[in-house]
Amino acid sequence: AVSGWGGDRFAIYTNEADGSFLLALHTVWDTTSDSSEFVARYINYPQRLFGSASEVQPNGGECWPGEAELICLYQSEQETLIVRGPDEELVLNVVNAVFPVE
Repeated sequence: AVSGWGGDRFAIYTNEADGSFLLALHTVWDTTSDSSEFVARYINYPQRLFGSASEVQPNGGECWPGEAELICLYQSEQETLIVRGPDEELVLNVVNAVFPVE
């Protein structure tokens, strides 16, 4: 096992009609520092993939828009959530289900 990693769960949903998919990855880290270290390194992936800077969301996450999809990243203390999907509304609905705004 990787030091600092406390475990994760993921789900992939597909829309057979249009071939789109949604991926949700929820990870728990041993410490907030481990979570922050992951976030600091992960942000390079969507920036390079889409060639764009992130857009900060009102609820504290960051989203990177691509041509036909987007990736959003959220951090809450020792947890991170990555959601990749075809449109912002769907992605944010999943985010709100996992990390509800209080």
